[in-house]
Amino acid sequence: PKKEQICSLASTNKFCITGTVGHIYGWDWESIKNDTPKISWTISLAMSCETLQKIDINSLIVKQNDLSPVLYAGCGDNKIYVFSLEDGKIMRTFDGHEDYIHSIFNLDWQMASASEDGSVKLWDLRQDNMTNMIQPFKEHKASRPHLGKWIGDVSITSDWLVCGGGPRLTLWHMRTLDMMTTFSEMTDSGIHVAHLHGDCVLAGGNDSHFYHLSYTGDILSKIDVSPCAVFSAAYIDKPYEMLSLAGSSTYIDICT
Repeated sequence: PKKEQICSLASTNKFCITGTVGHIYGWDWESIKNDTPKISWTISLAMSCETLQKIDINSLIVKQNDLSPVLYAGCGDNKIYVFSLEDGKIMRTFDGHEDYIHSIFNLDWQMASASEDGSVKLWDLRQDNMTNMIQPFKEHKASRPHLGKWIGDVSITSDWLVCGGGPRLTLWHMRTLDMMTTFSEMTDSGIHVAHLHGDCVLAGGNDSHFYHLSYTGDILSKIDVSPCAVFSAAYIDKPYEMLSLAGSSTYIDICT
């Protein structure tokens, strides 16, 4: 709907999925390609019992289950909901954060969630409770009290975790949960994008640059961007390498 803000995006082969305030919409890709966007289905979230307000859907990921895809939604009521894409019903809820969720990331049976409460929680999708947690704002080298303790984004591999927000961008070892690198060369005033890609880190935030970094903290490239803050980045390497960046600008930057 034209008057609703888009808080998050995800995609399947058939649907473009948008998270707004209180609703998740599935748009048929064929209708979008034909310039006649059509909503195929809607999932509505109940109002928050505590605030009596509609819930922001801040982060979406699609995971293929044994039989059908499921949708994970990190929301403004501090919870992560899991929806069936067959019937739109809630399958389960992950509850544990003390403030709203900025970002969620999935790898196999593991999920990481980043929150305004300053924590990154790790979840095993086969269990009910979180399995581990880090709080970067408590680390002296990462802490930036003047920017807050919030964590804007998180990304994981089997060996590494990268996250940032108010605290500096940091790299953590997944098995020991030791902080290995603080990316202190960046000039950001808050991180909104933190991606692990191969043997490097892609990152951006409240800064008119987007960064390509080594695991040891060296800046491999520093890209000038149109917005003064980058909120979203998407990267592909097939059929060719391309990076798209969006933020506080009317432009979307395309880098090849």
